[in-house]
Amino acid sequence: MKTKKLLLLVGSVCLALVLVVPFVGACAVPTAPAPTAPAITAPTAEVLKWRMTVISARGKSEWLGFRFMADAIEEMSGGRIEIEVYGGAELMPSKEVYGGVSEGVIDLATDDGGYGVDRTGGVSGFTTCLPYISKTIKDIHVFLYETGAFELIQEVYMRDNVYYIRGGSTSPAQLLTNFPVYSVDDLEGRTLRAIGTMAEVMAEAEMAVTYFPPKEIYGALERGLIESVIYAGLAAEYERGFHEVTKYISRPALGYGGGQQIMNLDTWEALPDDLKAIVKTGVLEAEIYLTTKRGYTELQYESDMVKNWGHTVTTMAPEDVAIMAQHTLTVFEKYAKMSPDATQLYQMLIEFVEMM
Repeated sequence: MKTKKLLLLVGSVCLALVLVVPFVGACAVPTAPAPTAPAITAPTAEVLKWRMTVISARGKSEWLGFRFMADAIEEMSGGRIEIEVYGGAELMPSKEVYGGVSEGVIDLATDDGGYGVDRTGGVSGFTTCLPYISKTIKDIHVFLYETGAFELIQEVYMRDNVYYIRGGSTSPAQLLTNFPVYSVDDLEGRTLRAIGTMAEVMAEAEMAVTYFPPKEIYGALERGLIESVIYAGLAAEYERGFHEVTKYISRPALGYGGGQQIMNLDTWEALPDDLKAIVKTGVLEAEIYLTTKRGYTELQYESDMVKNWGHTVTTMAPEDVAIMAQHTLTVFEKYAKMSPDATQLYQMLIEFVEMM
C-alpha cells in the first residue's frame, strides 16, 4: 500500500514538472543576442613611388643590376616601395644627376662622383675611382669604410640635401684604345674621352682629354675624333659597342671605384627605420649581383674581343703604373685644396696608400 502511494506521488511530481517547465520557459524574458563588433579594416599602407636613374643605358647590365635592386626592395617592403628605373640621360644629362637628387627631381640615383667635384668642394672626387691605386674591390672598400671617409662624405652630402647610401664599384674602369700602351710615354698627346678624376689623371699624363656624352662616344671613335675612351668597366663599354671601334685593351685597368648610390635626403628621412634598412639591403644586394654578374660577362666579352674582333691586350710596365698612381695623388691633392673636408679626405687617402 505504501509502495503504491509512493509511486503515485512520484508520478504527480513528474507530471507537474512537465506542465510547469514549458510555461516558465515561455514566460522568461528573452535574452538579447550579443552585439556584433563592426569589422575593422586595416588602413592601406602608403605606396611610395620613386624615380631612379642609373649611368648606363636602359637594358644594359648596370641598368639590369639596379632593376634587380628595385625589385628586391619592392618585395622586401611588401609593395610599400615601387621604383621606376631610368637609363642614363633619360631624365636629365648625367652631369646634372647629383643636383637633381639634391632638389628632389630624382629620388634615387647611381652616379659618378666625378661630375660633382666643384659643387661638393672636391669631396665627391673621393667617391670615384682611385686610378692605378684601387687595384681590387677590397682596396676601394677599405678606403671608404675603414678610414672614416664614408662618414665624412655622408656628412658633407647631407648639407646639400643628399643622402650617401653607399660607394664603391662592381668592375674596374677600363681604358680602350686604338694604339698600344706599354708605358706612360705612349699616352702623351693621344686623344681620350673621359670624365672626372679619371680625365684629370690622364691629363697629368699629357693626354688630350675631351668629353662626349655617352651616346656620341661611338661615333667619335669611329670618325677618329678621339683615339681612346674610358667610359666605365669593360662590360658597359662592350655593351655600348666600343669594341667595334677600338683595337686595344689596356692593362692594368684603372681600378675599382666610381659608383655612388645617392638619395634625396628629405625622402630618406621620411622613411621609417624598417624601410631604411630595406633600402640599404637592396643597394648591397645590387652590388653583389653586379660584381658577380659583370665579372662573368667581362670575361666573356674580353674573350670575344680578342678572338673575334682582333683586340690585343697590352700591359703597362710596373714602373709606369707607379708613375700613373703618383699622377692620381697629384689630382687628389688639387681636390684637397678645394675645402677643409677634402683636405681631411686627402689625408685619409695618403694614410691608406702608405698602408698598402
